[in-house]
Amino acid sequence: MNEKMKVLANCRQGMVLAVLLLALVAAPAMAGEGAEADHYVVFTAEQVQHLTLPQLDGPYWTPTPEVIAEVERRLPGYVNIYAPKYNTKLKGDLSQYKRQYLGYTLAGRKMVYVNAFCEDFDRWRHAFIWVYGGGECFFQVSYDPQAKMFFMFTINGEL
Repeated sequence: MNEKMKVLANCRQGMVLAVLLLALVAAPAMAGEGAEADHYVVFTAEQVQHLTLPQLDGPYWTPTPEVIAEVERRLPGYVNIYAPKYNTKLKGDLSQYKRQYLGYTLAGRKMVYVNAFCEDFDRWRHAFIWVYGGGECFFQVSYDPQAKMFFMFTINGEL
């Protein structure tokens, strides 16, 4: 491993240490149904209301299993189309990504926030994972269930 690669590896380790875990209330999160249940969690409105989430306004709501199934079905295609615009290797195969879903309100409309990451965190089902840096291992996007469209796609930068 050359020096540049060692520096990048050390930065990545430091980034993981800089992860901020925002504690949620003690109530268990609603896990998804079916084969993908191991890959995502849906936080309830009650859990989310105690968090300070930048740019995600309340009132918060709990996305239904039908809405989450729709997001799960559409997300890989969206990532395949929009990730290349960011010069990233991120692809629509999201099998290595955990996803956290929460419902928020934007201009009076219900939206779903998707927080995706490929690092393994012990409490990802119970605490919202907020990371600075990390590159394409971390991305976020919002989904409008009424319009059936994604928006505000972001991929974390490198530290």
